[in-house]
Amino acid sequence: MSDTTRFRLYREGLRDVSFRPETFTDRFLSGLFNKFFSNVGEKYKITIPASIILRAELFCDDVTQESGIHFTFHDLMEILLEDFLRSIRRNPDPTQIYQGLKARDQRPPSINSYQEEESEYDARMSNKSKRVNIPITLDRRKSLKFEVFLADLEEIYPESPFYVEDVLEILLCDFIHCYKNGLLGQAFNEIVKMIKEEDEG
Repeated sequence: MSDTTRFRLYREGLRDVSFRPETFTDRFLSGLFNKFFSNVGEKYKITIPASIILRAELFCDDVTQESGIHFTFHDLMEILLEDFLRSIRRNPDPTQIYQGLKARDQRPPSINSYQEEESEYDARMSNKSKRVNIPITLDRRKSLKFEVFLADLEEIYPESPFYVEDVLEILLCDFIHCYKNGLLGQAFNEIVKMIKEEDEG
């Protein structure tokens, strides 16, 4: 993704705030435009190792079977993002959050094999680390809050910024890493309980 598309919603928000329509027609069109596009999701693309995607899909399938409610990969990403935004609201300390993201970054590095022949183990590891591009559509207002915070974070840490795609990848990889190692305790049961309550409500 080029730098010109980074924090697009943030830049659009700044432009909208600075724009003050003077005529009735301008105000009407501006209001209509904002109303229409406020209901349009914001699209991103994340790149995740195939092994993480497989584990995430199996986790979602288990949640679906346990709850009786269809639970998708997108639903999981929404939960992880909302949990992250909630942590920002409760403790908006940029330094602590930045260091926390660094510590939680479980994304494996890209490794290219230059061996002419691969063993069965090498081939399995190669398939495991293959990366898959996944499109993600997020609520526009939620995305704007996300981008504003990360843009502020970039001003403090310009040498190593985090973008929306980076954080989504970190949240998912960290969740799967912790879950498969038994570090999340009741995460599965809590998600099942939450989506059942939402369905009943």
